[in-house]
Amino acid sequence: MLKSFDKYILKEIAAPFGVGLSIYTFTLLINMIFILSHTLISKGASTLTIVKILFYLLPDLLAFTIPMATLMGVLAGMSRMSTDSEIVALRTMGISNFRILRPIVMFSVITWIVSSILIMYVAPETNYRFQKLKNKVMLSRAMSNIKPRTFNREFPTYI
Repeated sequence: MLKSFDKYILKEIAAPFGVGLSIYTFTLLINMIFILSHTLISKGASTLTIVKILFYLLPDLLAFTIPMATLMGVLAGMSRMSTDSEIVALRTMGISNFRILRPIVMFSVITWIVSSILIMYVAPETNYRFQKLKNKVMLSRAMSNIKPRTFNREFPTYI
């Protein structure tokens, strides 16, 4: 059971973690949207297909952004507590550094486990579905654009 001290430290870490996670994920997702936009828009992909593709990209992105957001959350939370001299106040109350680090380590281990599950189990499946959906979108329009006696170079390694 978490004590109020643990909850307080987790609350201090959670806010910067959430901000970092949303900013990092949004930045990487926008980058992927720019990369895929030409392919998807030129092929006439539906809105539902684009949402599915973005959903399939999320686990792979979260595997990168969760550790970065954890680092940001811990650094920002502890920095704020140190700036306000809360760490000094906790030390004068007799709370050891190891006791202060316990909720931080617990939070870090949880994010490590979530990140590991995403990398090992969820991301390979969603990457497979992403490639399958992307190929389906590309082939659906390519079949209608095939004309006799012309070369089509839209697909890499195929003419």
